[in-house]
Amino acid sequence: MSESISGTGKPEVDVPAVQGAMDEGGEVFLEGQFNFGPTGNVLVSRAVRISAEDVTIEGGQPPFTVETSDPVTIKNLRFSNVSKAAIEIHAVRDLLIAGCTIKQVIPVPTGQAADVASGIVVAATPGPILGTLEIVDNDITVGGTNVKYTIGIFVVGVGVQGKETTLIISRNRISSITRHGIDVRNIVAKAAIGRNVIVMGEIGAQLPNTSGDQFVDGIRCWGYRQLFDRR
Repeated sequence: MSESISGTGKPEVDVPAVQGAMDEGGEVFLEGQFNFGPTGNVLVSRAVRISAEDVTIEGGQPPFTVETSDPVTIKNLRFSNVSKAAIEIHAVRDLLIAGCTIKQVIPVPTGQAADVASGIVVAATPGPILGTLEIVDNDITVGGTNVKYTIGIFVVGVGVQGKETTLIISRNRISSITRHGIDVRNIVAKAAIGRNVIVMGEIGAQLPNTSGDQFVDGIRCWGYRQLFDRR
């Protein structure tokens, strides 16, 4: 099934229209300017291929949440002034996020010492997250201050024992980050991380009520089963 959705710039129209298309699944093409308001969210719960041409999605918290056992593709979307993250993946089998632009993510409380924002989150809550997972050719600018934690791409809990899973993070440009450009934790998968360009922010996040910097780096990987270089 194939469906085309045109944005109106009105959250009360745009969010239900996109949600309806996601519920049908299949090929979904977005065009125009969408506004998800401060808290609009679309749940992807079945197989879908989302693509776009000259599209901006303004707002949302996050605009897209993926929780399915099916394959999902998200290509060529542009996000602006979203909250928490632009895309959150909680369960999927085979994933492609490619050619997306994310500009400015507003940090929100998450129970940590400071508010947190990420460009893309892949976290197995509830999971599982399996198959071939590709995050490639995206341009991510998160922003943030020294009292906010911001991350470009955050991945945790990918894969399970006995299931072949491969994570590929490649050719992304990530900038204006206060914690980690790419943060990969506790995965049971092969992981290929390479040819990314990461430009950290001018300041790093600091521990609240102190002058000490938090742990800040371009790429952090720990708790993985196997890591290999993709050249």
